[in-house]
Amino acid sequence: MPDIDAVALAALIISIIALTSTIGQLLQQYFATADGYRRCLPSVMGRWGTKSERRWRWREFRFETIYYVPHISLHKLTSFGGDTVSLSKIWDEDWRGTRHLNREYLLENDEFHNDSWGSGEMVCWVTFVKRLAQSEQSLAQAFRPLSQHPREWIKWESRSGSVPSVPSIRVLRRSWDFMPPDVTRPLCRTTLADIAILALRLGMKWKEFDPPNGKLRAEGPQGIITSRFIRSIGLCLEYTDTEHDGTLGATVPRKLDRILLDSFLPVDDVSYFLFGIVRGNPRLACYDRRIDSPASITHFLDFLDSTSATPLHLSANLAKAMKQREGWMPGFGDIIPITAPKLSSAESLLCRIPMPNSYAPGVLRSKEGQQVFCARLRDMHTATGASSQQLAKIMLHLDILERDHHDFWTAGDEVWGTIRLDEHISDLANAAFRAKEAYSRTVHIILDEMEDYLIGINVDPRGSIRGYKKELRRGFCYDTLLVEHIRMAVDSYEAAIEKLIIPPSEWRGLSGGRRDWLAACMNEYWDRLDVVCAAVSEYTDAPRELIIDAWVSMIFRAFCWHHCHSLVPTGMNLNPEWHRNRMPVYLG
Repeated sequence: MPDIDAVALAALIISIIALTSTIGQLLQQYFATADGYRRCLPSVMGRWGTKSERRWRWREFRFETIYYVPHISLHKLTSFGGDTVSLSKIWDEDWRGTRHLNREYLLENDEFHNDSWGSGEMVCWVTFVKRLAQSEQSLAQAFRPLSQHPREWIKWESRSGSVPSVPSIRVLRRSWDFMPPDVTRPLCRTTLADIAILALRLGMKWKEFDPPNGKLRAEGPQGIITSRFIRSIGLCLEYTDTEHDGTLGATVPRKLDRILLDSFLPVDDVSYFLFGIVRGNPRLACYDRRIDSPASITHFLDFLDSTSATPLHLSANLAKAMKQREGWMPGFGDIIPITAPKLSSAESLLCRIPMPNSYAPGVLRSKEGQQVFCARLRDMHTATGASSQQLAKIMLHLDILERDHHDFWTAGDEVWGTIRLDEHISDLANAAFRAKEAYSRTVHIILDEMEDYLIGINVDPRGSIRGYKKELRRGFCYDTLLVEHIRMAVDSYEAAIEKLIIPPSEWRGLSGGRRDWLAACMNEYWDRLDVVCAAVSEYTDAPRELIIDAWVSMIFRAFCWHHCHSLVPTGMNLNPEWHRNRMPVYLG
């Protein structure tokens, strides 16, 4: 009997072991049905991976892998809603997060420095999101509207025509069941238009931007973006951090002076300029203008010729002038400040925006042009003895600028809208910093007043597109004045150059230097002011005096606009066809 009991016991033990092994193998097979689970763990996704889970599906008798990733986008500060959260908001200590993830998971907190830099196993978007959050936190130091109450954003938008925009995320719940077989790690999603601006926010410049061929590449001091094409989903980007110092664990936050020197304005309309489009001022009913390439400029000038009573061959004239002044668009460069809205804020010295093409801005961003404009305006005021109320206001503003802010107003145009490196502006108590802030506030106030005046008289915004019929000329149109000024400016260049042979004593602002042609062009603008008045009168019933007031206000506003904005070449202008494009792009 004892022998039988021993055999039975041994058999029972062996059976239990076999059963356990079988059950283990069976469970292993079932757990293995949770395809991709190992690729959604914290070792790959950082603390985002702590929310990954295996969900049992009874009908299919298997597990399904559920994970969470961000959808990264740019949002106006006035358009947030639902689960979309600003990355700058996440930095607030009292923020409690979205429905699925809270602040510590989004920012990686303590574990970020240990695992997010990785050795290639970590998904790159973890670092990308962290960089964007750090950038927004730093940018808020230099651009106060980012930290204002939403009611202030709306007021600011109504005054400027644009509104601050910030990187934001929306947490998406995803299933690995729908992941293509050739994708090995979780991907987050953004759009083509948004990634173009987000790269700019991180201080990168685009070297390649060719979505149809799957070629995108951006480089900067903080990182590099490269692309590859995945057959089943399309364009996939890889972000590589190049600024991290492994010995420190984190990068040193940028000081205020570096932020002001390096960062672009965080406003929505900056995207237009990056894609070679001059954003039309909505407050003045201006149209957007493409000026990214010679072909776009020629197309616009040909349109002006075709709609003019007297064709001026503007394209040919500009092409000839550009051969004489390499890198310039004589006359046509004026279109930027007289078309664009105010993008900067009196509450910040941040003023950089992308140059929409590779040419110099033109006469209205030149010290010589400004000197001649002011001198000729004073001459007209003295000669007439009496002037309109608007011209009297402009003269008063000029007196204030030349008396209280002489050094800034009369400085060379190379420092307009910039911060000088020799000023230790990181010290907010520094006298030079305070003087620059005071000057910026004054110029913004003047710019707003000029724009308010032009809005007040712009009673027929559709203007010249109504035709020549007398009964349809209802009043002044700003866009008509803008178009006629461009016609005159491009057409007048040759005459201005011919007058350079006259002794400098007979021309205001000439000094015998290489840029005397800029002063000569502004003089020619004044000499042809009657031509502009006559052309505008053909389309509107505005009196000559009103047109003169409007033209002077427009040019004065343009100079102030350039003092508030710094146009910065970005290396390449992106194709306008991709502006606002919502084509999905993935980061992995």
